[in-house]
Amino acid sequence: VLEARSEYDKRFLYYFYLNLDSDKRLKPLYTGLRNTISKENFFSFKTFIPPLPEQTAIAGFLDRKTALIDKAIAIKQKQIELLKERRQILIQRAVTRGLNPNANMKDSGVEWIGEIPEGWEVVKMRNILKPVSKKNYPDMPLLSITRELGVIERNVDDLEENHNFIPEDLSGYKLLQEGQFGMNKMKAWQGSYGVSNFTGIVSPAYFVFDLINDVLPKFFHIGIRSKLYVSFFAKSSDGVRIGQWDLSKERMKEIPFCIPPLAEQQAIIAYIDKLYDKYTLLIIAKEKEIEKITEYKSTLINEVVTGKVKVC
Repeated sequence: VLEARSEYDKRFLYYFYLNLDSDKRLKPLYTGLRNTISKENFFSFKTFIPPLPEQTAIAGFLDRKTALIDKAIAIKQKQIELLKERRQILIQRAVTRGLNPNANMKDSGVEWIGEIPEGWEVVKMRNILKPVSKKNYPDMPLLSITRELGVIERNVDDLEENHNFIPEDLSGYKLLQEGQFGMNKMKAWQGSYGVSNFTGIVSPAYFVFDLINDVLPKFFHIGIRSKLYVSFFAKSSDGVRIGQWDLSKERMKEIPFCIPPLAEQQAIIAYIDKLYDKYTLLIIAKEKEIEKITEYKSTLINEVVTGKVKVC
């Protein structure tokens, strides 16, 4: 923790070192395996410094300009969130009300679901999920089950991703095959589950299920990962540790799920695939705009703190 001396404007110093760090120009000062900067190296670092009035003018100019830039970025980020929210609403509507707005409807018998099209069924999870527990496959790839993406292949070389302990003997891990439904029971209330596109092994504490009774794996994956169903898993989980609520398998079996006829499941899958493509392109476009604005911010700070742009 450092404090600026009276002859220096701390806001200028902030922008100055922010500019250096954006291009990793402090790298020559790194030492040790963890690439840290010692206080001695930092204090020995020589650089130019403008007179205090210029420092203050530069800092004031950048305060105003970066505030406008940050506001523009915040607007773009909000637009991305709205696009994701709109996509989620359309998906939830499709998996609970179908694609035909003129379809005859009936009461689902479940308050949170409301009406569903005639010809659809509402069944309990026990009727579509069959528990599976196969072990002793230690040479299979490690898989993770995340809230954001469902089942993914685990990068065993990434220290950040592998903050959880991985035992040397993986024979007790469960086999999760492509097309099966996997769930992190401690984080099911957050949405950490999904139908797997991979075959590998997961923690022995996870649940693994086969899908039965005419429900297409992809339709089930889309439906069960919508916000509507996440709330059901939250109601079926409890515990005292924050972020580690245990899902009761018995209560989970009572969770209802809407199942349309197979032809409608296929049509809904095709519709949502197109929906994802459309909204993904829109989101990527907004992310590129944010990237360009962020690059402009870095360029502006660099040009101003190095005197390439006159501000006073």
